[in-house]
Amino acid sequence: MKYTRYDFNKGKNNSNRFGIIVILMVVIALVIGTLIAKFLFLGQGSPEKIKVEKPNSIQAEDSKTQSKDGVENYSIVQCGYYSKKENADDLKNKLKDKYDIFILNEGDKYRAISFIGKPEDATKLLEKLTTENITATKINYKIDKSASCNLEIAGMISGYLEIISKLNDKDVKSVKTEDFKKWADTLKGEASGANYKTYKELQDTIKNLPKEITKAENDKSYSDIFKALNVFKSK
Repeated sequence: MKYTRYDFNKGKNNSNRFGIIVILMVVIALVIGTLIAKFLFLGQGSPEKIKVEKPNSIQAEDSKTQSKDGVENYSIVQCGYYSKKENADDLKNKLKDKYDIFILNEGDKYRAISFIGKPEDATKLLEKLTTENITATKINYKIDKSASCNLEIAGMISGYLEIISKLNDKDVKSVKTEDFKKWADTLKGEASGANYKTYKELQDTIKNLPKEITKAENDKSYSDIFKALNVFKSK
């Protein structure tokens, strides 16, 4: 009877070889995984602190953090200047379907203002009014922020304008002022500054604002801003 001869040593060798291959594959996988992890997280230290921004209404000109260099420019678009309020009111009623007109009392005169803000926006509005044969003029104002108290004044004007600009949205009925008022109260203008009186009057005006303002206060709001801005009329 013939027997088939098996090489048991050969089977044992194959089993050992397979085990070594598995171990090598595990080691290689660990090395590759470590390299990938280092690559992915290279340069990452502790997480950055999240910077909490101030509310938009008071972000513009914080005197403690903003540079005191530079100039802040503003413009108004004026559609009329009258000695009688009735004439200013007539213009306001005439344009009310297309434009907002704000009546500013200046002594015994009345200005019909359509805009106060950035010069480039004033230019666009002026061009539009001109194409519609509406008489208007652009008046420019320049605040040198390097002068004492001027940085604070520019900040309060910008913040005030930002608040009332939100009322241009037809769905906005009122805007809260508490954060803006608290911020303005923290400003410390130098009493020796040439424009300290203007700074102090505007700061007090803002501190006395109601908790919310509506479109009904627009004339007063623009009057407050114009009174402070008029000190800086460009020559």
